[in-house]
Amino acid sequence: MNDQKVIVWLCNVPVRVISEAAGFPFTVGGGWLEKLSYLLSKQEKLSLHYCFFTKYFTEKSEGDANGIAYHAFPHTISTSLDNTTQCLKTFLLTVKPDIVHIFGSEYITSYAMMLACQELGLLDRTLLHIQGLVSVYSRHYDLGIPWLWKHLMMPRDFLKNASIAHGKRDFARRGKSEIETIKLLKHISGRTDWDRACTYHINPRAEYHFCNETLREIFYRHQWDINKCERYSIFVSQGSYPIKGLHFMLEALPLILRHYPDTHLYIGGSDPTAQGGSLKAKLKRTSYGQYVLHLIKKHNLTNHVVFTSPLDEHQMCERLLKSHVFVSPSTIENSPNSLGEAMLLGMPVVSSYVGGVPSMLKDKEEGFLYQADSPYMLAYYVMKVFEKDEMAIHMGNQARIHALRTHSAEVNLENLLNIYRKINNNGTTI
Repeated sequence: MNDQKVIVWLCNVPVRVISEAAGFPFTVGGGWLEKLSYLLSKQEKLSLHYCFFTKYFTEKSEGDANGIAYHAFPHTISTSLDNTTQCLKTFLLTVKPDIVHIFGSEYITSYAMMLACQELGLLDRTLLHIQGLVSVYSRHYDLGIPWLWKHLMMPRDFLKNASIAHGKRDFARRGKSEIETIKLLKHISGRTDWDRACTYHINPRAEYHFCNETLREIFYRHQWDINKCERYSIFVSQGSYPIKGLHFMLEALPLILRHYPDTHLYIGGSDPTAQGGSLKAKLKRTSYGQYVLHLIKKHNLTNHVVFTSPLDEHQMCERLLKSHVFVSPSTIENSPNSLGEAMLLGMPVVSSYVGGVPSMLKDKEEGFLYQADSPYMLAYYVMKVFEKDEMAIHMGNQARIHALRTHSAEVNLENLLNIYRKINNNGTTI
């Protein structure tokens, strides 16, 4: 169809339907792009081109995935800014986009796409959607971790130069290209006071467009029931690196156990401690994993902590429904999708008061917010959930009502289409 508008997405990861069509394993992540990409691909007047970089190909690969044209670039290209920019420039000249939509500013590929758009005169029609901001995250990366542990080097860290301190510096290094990307922009989309404030300080001239995210479909279809959960169970969605704040949760857990000795903490994702793994797995343990292990042993928590291994959306939903309370103990976040999914299910939530979280959740009405480096307050609010069923149910219901508005697929799609129309010089064909 000649009158179709071409929309190019640059994403950090492919959605499941693309992974399946391209024939490589699907990696959990970017789930909130699933529904939105599907809905956008069904718009008669739009042609969606989804591009990403991957380790699974040594040459560029293209195809169709249920109406989405995908373009997979080999990850080796992205090791050079010049090569990445030239690759994306050639790609853009081929597809001739009406809109270029970049999801996330955390990697060099986003900067390269921005440079390619600048060279081709496309910046007026380029939109950056803020996910997180590594330039800001770096300031909060190692909150609450003692100096010696920040600089501890495990065998893996010597090989990869990857102590906690190095991780912080890596975020700051990547943040330099992120800042340059945002400085070039004319259009930014976001969804919290935090991402609006942070991008404004970098580039006050860019136009900010508000648009919430649509989460994974399964979380809209289920609702938490206190009578079906495992009493005194806590779920944290991940804890493999310092920003996710698992160390604060482990400091809070002994305080909870004094009053609720049957409490169990379930942690999504891989086990950073590699306690039950092979010698090879233990040699790959990070310095943060070693610190987590230290805290578990220090507080005698071995029988109260369970690492679930990585969970797909069905397993994640099941684990949330089984849990008594969801906790997000991060040192910094924009709008954590795990918190949004827990709210959609209508379960009790406790979260650190960081970044954009206050834009998602009303404190003491829909859940509890606490100062990030105050594990004693985290413990206090978790115990309040354990103690007062009626309050927990009410807050969960209020959180669900709020989340259904925030993450409405129909509203968010229309908001995005309106943004595209505005960027496309108010084109009515989008």
